[in-house]
Amino acid sequence: MAIIKDITQEEYQEATRSTKVEVGSCPKCGCHDLNYGEMEFVDGNAVYYEADCNDCGAVLHEWYTLEFDGCDVMADDTSGEVKYTKPGEKLLNDRSEEDEDGTFNQEMKDSEQNNMDRREE
Repeated sequence: MAIIKDITQEEYQEATRSTKVEVGSCPKCGCHDLNYGEMEFVDGNAVYYEADCNDCGAVLHEWYTLEFDGCDVMADDTSGEVKYTKPGEKLLNDRSEEDEDGTFNQEMKDSEQNNMDRREE
């Protein structure tokens, strides 16, 4: 049988402190107790979040690189249909009936499912 012990916030912070730089932790002391501010876009493909550490007081920027993954287009009617597109695929307006019934359509369905799965994560 496990014994559960009440611990203080300081003990919890120490027990969960990172030993390496990682997402959501202070790169100075390893604490996970950060206050995040605004997100800023830089150079079109990078963003950073301003943050400060509640433990050591460090002020930091947490950087991310953006990668274009495609678009989704909502239907012009009330059907609620959404078409998902990936880089390099044919434009929706350039797709023929054959595209809709053939291999390309299955690739699109697979692409749409993969995009929906990623958005749910």
